[in-house]
Amino acid sequence: MKSLILALTFIASASFAQVGQPVTPVGPQAPAVEQTLKSVMKEMSTKLKAIAAQAGDVALNASSEALARELVTLVENGKALFPKTAQDQASQNEYVKMMNDTSLQAQALAEAFHANNNVLANEILAQLSQAKKDGHAKFKK
Repeated sequence: MKSLILALTFIASASFAQVGQPVTPVGPQAPAVEQTLKSVMKEMSTKLKAIAAQAGDVALNASSEALARELVTLVENGKALFPKTAQDQASQNEYVKMMNDTSLQAQALAEAFHANNNVLANEILAQLSQAKKDGHAKFKK
């Protein structure tokens, strides 16, 4: 709970550095704060790092599953926020496809942790890490 409050405080204080149009997040645990692409991506990165740090510990699989489900919500929120480099329809479609793929991978990650399949979870984490690199190479300029 404290980490959620800290994350919300961070997002609220970082809202001055906006990229793209702000959007009100959706989902079952949507915070009551507008998010920008930059803040969503930062939060996604933080979640991935937290998951990766504990992915080898089976005792933390329930926590890892919860973090992965939060990641899914963040990805879904991020789909409505286009990078400045995605100006044309083709680029926007590619961005949405990449985000859809990331959402599916994050869902699979949550399911892997739920099934206590940490080997699969680590494979999915590697795929998510590569997808992050690919997305940044394509859209973060």
